[in-house]
Amino acid sequence: MGLDIYTSETAMRVGSYSGVQLVRIKAVEFFIQKLEQIEPKLKEKLTEKETEKETEARAGDDDPDVMESLRELHEVLKASIDGTEESGCPHYGHFPVTSFVYDYTGKAKIHDHISDINRALCGLNAWVDHSDCDGLHSPGQAKDISSCFEWVADQVPKESDDYLDNSEYWGMLTEFYKQAANNNEIIHFG
Repeated sequence: MGLDIYTSETAMRVGSYSGVQLVRIKAVEFFIQKLEQIEPKLKEKLTEKETEKETEARAGDDDPDVMESLRELHEVLKASIDGTEESGCPHYGHFPVTSFVYDYTGKAKIHDHISDINRALCGLNAWVDHSDCDGLHSPGQAKDISSCFEWVADQVPKESDDYLDNSEYWGMLTEFYKQAANNNEIIHFG
């Protein structure tokens, strides 16, 4: 027994039911690693922007505190997988994660990384927060999920005996979701 995903044209085995929980945890871990990787670049860009604005009055400045929100996002994601050794699955009470994506959607002018984070977070939410039994992903969710998996791809080890840490497995999963999105197909779970 396990989880398969399928469209009218193709199917893929995700893993055993417990394995699916581990894939969700790995996706969150890869997401956290990616945030940690881009944080210095984002901080540098935001510092440059602040330097440009030093001549302007701070009063009435509507720019969001991106770094604070990024820290909150990191904390929520970390809390979602803390203690997963005992439970074997993410803490679903933390999903969907809204602290970053809804605060800054549409304000990507701050830096390209923000729109990337938002898109990837939408995909992570869709990937983690769904029903395995009777769930489905719409073509839009499939596009978000494939974007998320592409965004974290550089965090996946290139070679590993464990399929959870294998770039080939994550690449197949990404391509499955990308193909469903491109073909405007609904992904079913079974």
